[in-house]
Amino acid sequence: MTCIVGLVDGKKVWLGGDRAATDGGLNRTLLKEPKIFIKGELGFGVCGLPKVMDALKHGIELPKQAGGDDKTFLVTELVPAIREGLLKLDAAGKDTSPWGNGEVVFEGAMLVAYRGRLYTLEGNFQLVEGDEKFASVGSGSKLAIGSFNATRKMWGAKKRVLAALDASTKNAGCAPPFDTLVVKNRG
Repeated sequence: MTCIVGLVDGKKVWLGGDRAATDGGLNRTLLKEPKIFIKGELGFGVCGLPKVMDALKHGIELPKQAGGDDKTFLVTELVPAIREGLLKLDAAGKDTSPWGNGEVVFEGAMLVAYRGRLYTLEGNFQLVEGDEKFASVGSGSKLAIGSFNATRKMWGAKKRVLAALDASTKNAGCAPPFDTLVVKNRG
């Protein structure tokens, strides 16, 4: 259980995350490493299985955009590289649920910050860019989105990110310490 938040602030994207990890029950561990990180030009915030974050952070070589449209690069090069890397490192597998169709999936979701834009990468590898300037994934995401809506015209970006994370702690699976980082537009 987790809360990962993202907020677009001009040409920068703020990412924030809590440190709680649960076992699916009421047992919680606070992770030593943040769930948010920068790798090259990309910022990531990962919820779900910790091995997904570890594989992405430490084991997958990400492509670099050579030219063209940012979204095309993300859909045609980055997402396939993440999918293949997660499969190779046993952090993704085939959907064997009764309603699944055998597609590759990972448990969780992530926020991706790239060149001043914020995307959600769902567990089925669908990449979504919402119309809002903020997004959240994880068990505390509804509380965080409520906070972002309530503080829309009130504070600066860092304070809004921290307030959203604080709001998420009403969910039993979310807890401080909180981490924040800024992904600057280098494109």
